[in-house]
Amino acid sequence: MLRTVLLRTVATVFAVIFPLGLFIVLARAAQPKRLLEAGG
Repeated sequence: MLRTVLLRTVATVFAVIFPLGLFIVLARAAQPKRLLEAGG
């Protein structure tokens, strides 16, 4: 039972943190491009 709860907790945390991390990486990658387009 403990293993099931642990797996469920890890899955929930991963499901919350992974999209946030991915969004942050995409936002950081898109920022310089936007600045270059605005400047040029």
